[in-house]
Amino acid sequence: MKVCKKLQDEWPAKFIAYVLMPDHFHLIINPRDGNIRGFGGALKSLAAREILNICGGDLFLRDSSDDQSAIHEVWQESFKAQPLWSSWMIWQKFITSTETQ
Repeated sequence: MKVCKKLQDEWPAKFIAYVLMPDHFHLIINPRDGNIRGFGGALKSLAAREILNICGGDLFLRDSSDDQSAIHEVWQESFKAQPLWSSWMIWQKFITSTETQ
């Protein structure tokens, strides 16, 4: 949670809901500036650094580094952002996420 707090201090947003699953998570956020993809990327970056600090550098090693010399990969590269424009849509996403566990 300290990663979320740090990011929220720098990039104001509402954290509406999250669901942690064994191999991924769902997060419903509302960045004040509307840049969901940018906020999600920043959150993944900060969280990955914290995970590596806690777990040590031997985990999440890549087979080969990419153009940016990254040697670790904590998250998949894919990211799905879906704008939720109403309370009903937020509720549907939340219920769907919790039912698939």
